[in-house]
Amino acid sequence: MNTIWDAATWLTANFTTRNGLPEFFIEGCYPCDHREKAENDYKDTVNALLNTTSDEGLKSWCTLMINSDFLVLKLTTTTTFWRVLTQNQTDKSQEDNILSTIFRYYKPKNNTKLPAEQPATTVPATRRKIIIQEPHVLIKAIKSLSESQFRHYNQLSERQKYFTMCGVNDVFELTDTKESSHLHVATEEQQRILCNKELEDLEYDQIGVIDDDLAILMKKRKFTDLNCALYSRLGQASSKDFTTLKIISYITETYVHYSSSLLPDVFNKLSEASVIIKFWSTIIETLFCKTKLIVNWGDTISYGPEKTNRKMDLRILYNLDNNSNDVANGEFGKSVSRNKYFEDKSKLVINGKCQLNNILKITHDPTIRVALLLIQGLQAELYSIRLLDNGLYVLERLKYFRFPRKSTYIADLNELIDGLSLLSALCLQTNQKYNDSLLEKEQMNSHAAYEVPSKQRLVSGCFDSKIFVLCYVIADAQLQRFQDRLAQITEVSCGFINNSFLNSTYLIHQYFTVLVRLCARCAQQYKPETDASHNGLS
Repeated sequence: MNTIWDAATWLTANFTTRNGLPEFFIEGCYPCDHREKAENDYKDTVNALLNTTSDEGLKSWCTLMINSDFLVLKLTTTTTFWRVLTQNQTDKSQEDNILSTIFRYYKPKNNTKLPAEQPATTVPATRRKIIIQEPHVLIKAIKSLSESQFRHYNQLSERQKYFTMCGVNDVFELTDTKESSHLHVATEEQQRILCNKELEDLEYDQIGVIDDDLAILMKKRKFTDLNCALYSRLGQASSKDFTTLKIISYITETYVHYSSSLLPDVFNKLSEASVIIKFWSTIIETLFCKTKLIVNWGDTISYGPEKTNRKMDLRILYNLDNNSNDVANGEFGKSVSRNKYFEDKSKLVINGKCQLNNILKITHDPTIRVALLLIQGLQAELYSIRLLDNGLYVLERLKYFRFPRKSTYIADLNELIDGLSLLSALCLQTNQKYNDSLLEKEQMNSHAAYEVPSKQRLVSGCFDSKIFVLCYVIADAQLQRFQDRLAQITEVSCGFINNSFLNSTYLIHQYFTVLVRLCARCAQQYKPETDASHNGLS
């Protein structure tokens, strides 16, 4: 008998109650996938009791069990127990899969002992180089809130699910102060800490300026005349003014030629794709038409080592390579809907954070923001997600704007132009920082590979003196001719040798060999006049 608990003692005391089943399996804590082992333990226990017990009643019962070939294991009570146990465990597994899809860092609980936490030095090299030493006090606050709501996730409203999702993903939501929001449950001390964090001021230029003649037509709301005036100016527009004129022209064209789409009865019957095509796609395409950024529409999945596999309605990319990250994401809805609003916002936050992490791995610049555009019907909100502190991300609402209405045309248009200008500035700033980091990385790689043999890696240190190199390379009249070139080589070599290494003959020999090769290549490039004593250098 191979059991992990005192099955014989328990069965001796309980065999008269339904033959000890299914309580035997419950007391032994057998999972549903160990049914065969549980039944074998039951049989082994009965056989052992038959040979060891002096109780005639127990011995007769054991004999009956064995002679019936343990028929009790096939009765309805026992089989029902295993069926229910299997169903419960399957439901729990499915729930864990759903929760792990919603929460990036959710791990299902089990009864197995987890291995000891590894020290911080074992963190993989692929992790971003912004080291989290200790969770921020605000992270602890939102983690506590999310964990308290976690067990009742299916009963939560979409709004509560959204805040729970943000908390699990270390994102502090700064856009809401109502009940159950992060700011609402934060203590005064936590709010003070957050408010004292000075967020970077966003400086951006307007995408264009409206001249006086167009402003007069706008005030009079003569959209037919305004449309004609805009058409006549588009052909001669400069690159700076084209974007603004094209956007305004498209809006007035909608008023003049497609006004039926704005009627409530018609608009309410439009699909999500129709709203995007009729009102927003041309505006956003025009916004980035003079840039190198790619506007990608229609349920596509973001790239990168860290991704969520969520399909986004809008992605603005550096390029279409497989390793290109998003500088902005967008989600659309055909009309204003509370549930759709929080569902789309959750997608934006999760995907935006992953894209931000991918960019931080390249740039190591915590001031970078990823823009998030949430549009429902004709209304739009512009958010950004950024890393505020070690392990603490914040979501901020930057602008609210909408497709202009005729009744409030000028005010709505100014808000639209302002919001689009900020969206463009965020994307271009992130793109510029990303490109600068890639260029710097390429330059560092080229310097590291320059003059270094492929099979000989150099150890970082500090070269004590340039004279040490020069003395091994040349000691005659050609020294002055080599000096400028050797200075560059020494700068690249700076860090190969320090005092602690000079005592090692083996290391000195290796470094000496590498430096001699460097100088030999320099000699070939400059082709100096050398005598026979220097010919052995190469």
